[in-house]
Amino acid sequence: MNIIITGHHFELTDKSKAFITDKVQSRLQNFESRLHNVTIVATQEKLHIKAECTVTSDFGEFFASSNDEHLETAVEHALTKILTEIKKKHDKIVDHK
Repeated sequence: MNIIITGHHFELTDKSKAFITDKVQSRLQNFESRLHNVTIVATQEKLHIKAECTVTSDFGEFFASSNDEHLETAVEHALTKILTEIKKKHDKIVDHK
């Protein structure tokens, strides 16, 4: 699994990058063997941070975004949405075999 982390309109610290990497690995570990690329783009928009997550996998491509005042919370919500989409697709594929 290849993890790409990018910041727009602000610089991500090493601590923030480490947090995001740990979250991605812990939340998506069940599907890790089937995931190819995980891209997280954090964009500063005035008072909020928008986290966009794109995942390419054997199941297809998934996208989710979230807005929050804090980077950590925005990333958490985006990963929760992505995980829900992946689980739905996985269950759909597994149930139809």
